[in-house]
Amino acid sequence: MGKINDEQRQILDSLIIERIKDSKDTSVVNCFSNKSNTNLVNVLKKQALGLDCSGSIAYYLVKTKNGELLFYFSLKSGILFDNSIDVGKCKEKYISLKAKKLNMAPQKKNFLKFLFHDCKKEKNTNIHRVINTYPAIELVEFCRNENAIEIWKSMNVGRKLGECVFWHFIVPKVLNTQEIVGCQYLYLFAADASDDANLINYYKVCLKFEESVGLAANKPAYDLMCTLLYQDIKKLKQEKEEFYSNFNINKDDSEYV
Repeated sequence: MGKINDEQRQILDSLIIERIKDSKDTSVVNCFSNKSNTNLVNVLKKQALGLDCSGSIAYYLVKTKNGELLFYFSLKSGILFDNSIDVGKCKEKYISLKAKKLNMAPQKKNFLKFLFHDCKKEKNTNIHRVINTYPAIELVEFCRNENAIEIWKSMNVGRKLGECVFWHFIVPKVLNTQEIVGCQYLYLFAADASDDANLINYYKVCLKFEESVGLAANKPAYDLMCTLLYQDIKKLKQEKEEFYSNFNINKDDSEYV
């Protein structure tokens, strides 16, 4: 493996990234195509501009210096959590211990006291109680333009476009956001219908995501049948430098590239 060279870095730096709401020519999205992700294509063409203008989701276009659309991605704020609180089971356990006249640790007793008081006081029945929450950023959409594959190949960068977009454009935005507001994780919902989980493997190997074991997220209908993947933002800076340091891979290492 070898470090990224000056020519490769210049090519990446020459790419244009802009919010779709700030684009002077939004008609460029009409040339976007991806047969494996038609839903993402429809979002870009029919919803992205409105959502970006509303401020709910930030949509970014990645283009060549000649204005050819290569890729698009979107980001929004989110939250992860762990250990949902089952109020019903807590009440059963409390009643059981009280009936047996067993002592309860003061910390646990206070927790149950606040929990039951909160349930009684809170009028919103849709509140989801958890032990901990973690501020996060969601990578909502992440999609290449198949009509521009040959354009990317002709640039002779030597790495897949998605990897370059993630490490060269997305990660810096995530790190800059952390300088402004607290956020601990970056996560996404991977839509992978393949038998060999090829897309999930790509996210894990090339973009350094991992499957959630202890953390959970609220999954909207839009992401049903998708797998939650996440990574700790504090590791991204080092991993970005490792990507550049090992940019020129050997042929034997190119399975996911």
